[in-house]
Amino acid sequence: MSASIALFFIYLVGQSSSAEQVINEIRADDRARLQACIDKIETDPEEAYEDGLAWLSEGSRPPARHCRALALVALGQFEDAASRLESLAAAPDAGSLDQRALYMSQASSAWLQARRFQEAVVSLTEAIRLRPSETAFYIDRALANIALENFIPAREDLNEALGRQPDNSDAYRLRAQVSLEEKKFSAALDDIESALGIDPSNVDIALLRGEIREAIRLNSGE
Repeated sequence: MSASIALFFIYLVGQSSSAEQVINEIRADDRARLQACIDKIETDPEEAYEDGLAWLSEGSRPPARHCRALALVALGQFEDAASRLESLAAAPDAGSLDQRALYMSQASSAWLQARRFQEAVVSLTEAIRLRPSETAFYIDRALANIALENFIPAREDLNEALGRQPDNSDAYRLRAQVSLEEKKFSAALDDIESALGIDPSNVDIALLRGEIREAIRLNSGE
């Protein structure tokens, strides 16, 4: 599994604040089977995909469809996976609003892997509608909008994220990136210093601070 896909699964299962809650909402036998699928995806995604197909043949329950979609991500079939996750989120049997929001956020992550940024924005907008309290969704939508050079909505989402979670270094870093792109160097420097104050060992933050300082130097004509 590539490093980027491995990080994708760390995010999906380990870092999303709603993932564990959603898995716990599934009935016990399906929950254990889904967790086994996720564990296998990390080591043998092809076999995990086959397991998902076998599970689907027993009855097309949402966890079985979820297993198959996540296996497709690990196999690099991002667009197919994203479409299946969106379909799962919209299905009558998808479950609670939190479950639907998780599927949509996972779809957006697959769209991001496919570099289909507009589709990621659409998925995240629906995820936010379903679960507006999830700070990570605003940050991820900002990331997709930055890739599209839609800096105004990106800044709005990052402002919202920081209003909800003032110690989020990722939100500060991305807002600094937006300010740098807009040549608002003072604002960029303020945000990157805030990010470093929260996470001083983060290499990405340190590198961006260097870019900002260089942009300030060039802009001043020195």
